[in-house]
Amino acid sequence: MRRFEKRGTVAERERGEKLAIMYSVIEGVAEARYGVEVISLTSGESERIDAITACSRCARELLDKMARCAVTPATARDVVHDWLHAEGD
Repeated sequence: MRRFEKRGTVAERERGEKLAIMYSVIEGVAEARYGVEVISLTSGESERIDAITACSRCARELLDKMARCAVTPATARDVVHDWLHAEGD
């Protein structure tokens, strides 16, 4: 597995707390499938979703959207699920 296309953002929680988040596209070792990883640098919480798409461009576009919207590790899996269903429409 390798990571590339890293992005970072700072989100503000409801209580005004700042949350630094790092986003990475990950590439599977044995297969040409791409996923994403979201890590909160503030809390250490992380979420990795493997093998989302075979399209590296699509994975980078998803990563950009997630960073723009300040998606947290807690919501990353739901966002990817919604993105996959929207791509299928």
